[in-house]
Amino acid sequence: MSNTIKEKDKARHTASSRLKERGRIASPESEKRQEIQEAQESNIKSDLALMCARAKEVGALAAAPILAQDVVLDERVRLKC
Repeated sequence: MSNTIKEKDKARHTASSRLKERGRIASPESEKRQEIQEAQESNIKSDLALMCARAKEVGALAAAPILAQDVVLDERVRLKC
């Protein structure tokens, strides 16, 4: 009888681990990481807003954040740097 209980516990633990890996069950570590990531994203957004406002203060007609991957450079730029 104790073997069946151990087998059930092992199966339950394995299933729980799989769900954690897939992100369906939030572990304390993943919740903490998510909170940190959200705080960092919030800081980034507020910093970008401040930078855009400052750019407008010093004479920019418009300012908006863009992704670094959206910046297109000529291949020759690397040769100059």
